[in-house]
Amino acid sequence: MSIAKKVASRRLKKRCIHCGCGFRKGNVYYLHREVFECDGKVYSNEHLECAKCNYKRKDWERRYEKFKEECNHPDGFVILVWGYMTGEAVMQPDYDLCTLCGDEF
Repeated sequence: MSIAKKVASRRLKKRCIHCGCGFRKGNVYYLHREVFECDGKVYSNEHLECAKCNYKRKDWERRYEKFKEECNHPDGFVILVWGYMTGEAVMQPDYDLCTLCGDEF
């Protein structure tokens, strides 16, 4: 996925994917473009993101990484994940999973 910072040279018809705000001439926006291949065909997807939503998303990622280091795994958010025994059709408890930080223990 590539992200490009751009400045609108005219009023754009597309809107921010998160908040829905429009872009007028001179506004900064971020173009997210993803190109991939599936079954021998090439597909692409692109969407626009305003500067405010881009900042919020990056700030959320930074804060989440910091939270994951300090997570104390409260009892109400820990679930028991079940998995199949190898060669059997019987499930057994596999591991505990914190649904807040995604840590397995």
